[in-house]
Amino acid sequence: MNPENFINNGGGFAWFTGVIEDIDDPMEMGRYRVRCYGYHNDDKAESGIPTEDLPWAMTMLPVTSASMSGVGQSATGLLRGTWVIGFFRDGVNAQDPVIMGSIPSITSRPEDYSKGFSDPTERYPSNKKNADEPPIAGKPVKTNPDDEDSPEEDLGLHLNMPDTPISAQVKEEKYKQGFSYTKKVSLRDIYDKVQIVANKVRDPNKTKDGVLPTAPGGDWLFPAIDDVMTPTYPQNHVTAYERANDENEAAHIVEYDVTPGKERISTIHRTGTYTEITPIGDKTEVIVGKNYKVVAQGENVYIEGGCNLTIDGGCNTKIIGDWNIQVTGSKYEHIGGTHVHRVGNSQLIEITGSITENTTGTCTEAYGGNQVTTAPNIFLN
Repeated sequence: MNPENFINNGGGFAWFTGVIEDIDDPMEMGRYRVRCYGYHNDDKAESGIPTEDLPWAMTMLPVTSASMSGVGQSATGLLRGTWVIGFFRDGVNAQDPVIMGSIPSITSRPEDYSKGFSDPTERYPSNKKNADEPPIAGKPVKTNPDDEDSPEEDLGLHLNMPDTPISAQVKEEKYKQGFSYTKKVSLRDIYDKVQIVANKVRDPNKTKDGVLPTAPGGDWLFPAIDDVMTPTYPQNHVTAYERANDENEAAHIVEYDVTPGKERISTIHRTGTYTEITPIGDKTEVIVGKNYKVVAQGENVYIEGGCNLTIDGGCNTKIIGDWNIQVTGSKYEHIGGTHVHRVGNSQLIEITGSITENTTGTCTEAYGGNQVTTAPNIFLN
């Protein structure tokens, strides 16, 4: 940049409003090609200004980002079709643009992707929705926007709707049509039913028959979704990331909801795996895939109020060292199949009360050494 232009700002401050057309910065610095209103026309042909001829624009990041030596935030949040505002560092020469921020908007008509000021890949503004999820209806628009007398038609697009993430929109409860809400509802439908089935084998009244009792607190289900998610505008601060494709609303979504009495924090992955802290401080978590965890230097866990654990499948436990278990109450074990107990060294069992053994089959005991039985009286029948 010419130092004189930098000092004098090219003869005056020049700001711009524009639309992002290219995000593939070959230097991976977070630069964008932006077509600026009043400086560039909408002709992308050779006779006009092709997208590849637009200058690369730097981005202005907040002071919380160092933006140097690999430290700070990546300036990679804008998409093709995003409206932005900024200024030219070289003033009226208009060759060194800086993007200050993005501008949420409402799309009032279908895009003409053949012209500039639009997404060259013809994806944004997004106008599709997964047919398996509740549709976000478009609003009727004129078939010919330039003719006030033309009839209106619902084109099924995201027209006349704010670009605010759906999870942050509460008018007409639109947040219930967003991925964060609908996915959590579907997961509850699946796993609440699994828990109901699993809890049938935990009947405290049948412990004498060998059925496991529940821990204190009884059976458990997920908290009702509407007891957890009831945001108000503008208290739900949402960050929604780009979807994989427009046929599916799945996306990474982060929510910090400060609605009074309904404060919560939610992070959901586009696969559906999510963690949520509820308004009363409970934590719900669903992992739709596998879970891997390594603790390198020990772990301490204290659970107050009981614990219910259901494993729908096998369980392998390997302890390299000693295993100490202390139970201050009773212990119940119900084994539906065979019980194999192998001890590599000696075994000591101390019982301060009586012992009763019942078997409906044959009892076989084999000793490789001597058997010593000591008792005041021995009764054999």
